Amino acid sequence: MHHRIVTSPASHVVIRMHQLPEQSFSFHFELAEVKFERDEADLLIKFANHGKAVLDGFFPPEPEGELPLIVLASGQVVPGEFLCMACPALNAQRHENYEYTFNDGDALVGITLGGRPAGRQNAF
Repeated sequence: MHHRIVTSPASHVVIRMHQLPEQSFSFHFELAEVKFERDEADLLIKFANHGKAVLDGFFPPEPEGELPLIVLASGQVVPGEFLCMACPALNAQRHENYEYTFNDGDALVGITLGGRPAGRQNAF
């Protein structure tokens, strides 16, 4: 599996990453510090310093396609559908059977798929 690290670019700099088959992304930033947007199949991550990361082809062309896995700054591994739950503005296909469990501090503590731990994502 290919793994790409996404960090905050320098001020006003745009970085592009192309989606590869079976690729995951590691977000080395806090989700609350960025704004996510969608541009067709691409995920745009906008940072406070006006830098931007563009993940080309993040959203699959067919509705039944899977989004890549994401490793959060905390080390938690979540399915890409997590972003769709956290950011409805992405207007992406969501797997309706995913359930996310948060603790009192709004930290993600578990993901289940149809009542069972969500396979590869059950790494925390």
